[in-house]
Amino acid sequence: DIVETLHPGDVVVFYTDGIIESRSPSGELFGVERLDGIVSDCNPDAETIIRRTLLSIEDFTNDAPPADDLTMLIAKVS
Repeated sequence: DIVETLHPGDVVVFYTDGIIESRSPSGELFGVERLDGIVSDCNPDAETIIRRTLLSIEDFTNDAPPADDLTMLIAKVS
């Protein structure tokens, strides 16, 4: 069993595979590393993380329609 202790201010991000499997026009995957970069650069505010992620995916895919659902759930520990 893996147990993590969360502390006030921690942010947990749940996402569907459509987020990290979004593809650029050349076929490159958006990937976990890009998502991690967005989350770590943001003020841990759920709306900001989601907005920046979706805008980054639009830019990365050159505004191509998503091939899968893009779903995120952000939980901030208070």
